[in-house]
Amino acid sequence: MLTRSAEQNLRYPLLLVHGLFSSSRTWRKTVRTFIDDYDLRYGGEISMRPVKNPLPVTPGDFYTWNFSSNYNLSYRQQAEELARGIRQIRELNSCEKVVIAGHS
Repeated sequence: MLTRSAEQNLRYPLLLVHGLFSSSRTWRKTVRTFIDDYDLRYGGEISMRPVKNPLPVTPGDFYTWNFSSNYNLSYRQQAEELARGIRQIRELNSCEKVVIAGHS
């Protein structure tokens, strides 16, 4: 059985990472474009921030990202958080890699 990513000819899921002092909201327009214009499936927001009622994260073509803090993390801490998020996406999609796109 092919995953939706395979049907769309996407080899690996995409993780959109926000820039400094920002959040996943940065990608709202991009998310709408990917869904509406390219028929890609949004897997959800991977977040290290504590949230009371988080939305479920599911297998998908692409994801958005939130660090646990925009101000108080060292580069090492950011890398460790990203590694956890990437592992989560890999497990959800049964894939070996994740493509990361970021901005700042």
